[in-house]
Amino acid sequence: MRRFTYEFGDRPWPSGRGVLQVYALIDLDENPELRALVNAVRKVVRPDGEAQPVLPFSPVADEHLHVTLDLVAGRTIEQIPQGWQDALATGLQAELAGVPAFRGLAGSPLAYNGSIVIDVGTAAPLIDLQARVREAIRRLFGDDACTWRQSKPHVSTHYCHADDVESDPIQRALRQIDPGVVPLTITRLALVNVRPDLATNALGWTTLGDPITLAHGVEPAPLSTDGRR
Repeated sequence: MRRFTYEFGDRPWPSGRGVLQVYALIDLDENPELRALVNAVRKVVRPDGEAQPVLPFSPVADEHLHVTLDLVAGRTIEQIPQGWQDALATGLQAELAGVPAFRGLAGSPLAYNGSIVIDVGTAAPLIDLQARVREAIRRLFGDDACTWRQSKPHVSTHYCHADDVESDPIQRALRQIDPGVVPLTITRLALVNVRPDLATNALGWTTLGDPITLAHGVEPAPLSTDGRR
């Protein structure tokens, strides 16, 4: 594994700056099986009796677990007037009206590139959410704000802060976790201000405004190939 690098669109993250992102929030009270899985993953990094992590990873706190949907690339939050931030929040509410809550599976945990992640499946509804969020960002900020490479939806539990970490022993330990696949429900999204610590790769963010609550049992209108309904 390698040191995790936070990406700001198509280039490195600007040190000390906040970036607007849209997250699908993970509520562990709503997902007790996932809480157990996350705790089991953490024990791989910090076995019982160890005061400090024995592997060079920064854990993501319970309240910061999420699935990243998209971000506003090309400008930091300091460069986005409050009115534009409010307009994006309004646009997201409109774009996501009627989208149902996600109900799927989380697992298995993976040592992947510069992080430990818990895969999410079936990912198609969250990929649809990514497309809708990107449309809201593009409508307000244009194509230049849409250069971040959206990845397959997942929940990151740890970020690596060292180079050349051997992943095979970590992956072998992660495979021993049973059950490695658990139910996952996601009912809320949020526009957030993300400010990671680039020295330790610890993740920090705050929610802007009220979270977006997804609907229940309502099918959204399909997106066309150009991202419009």
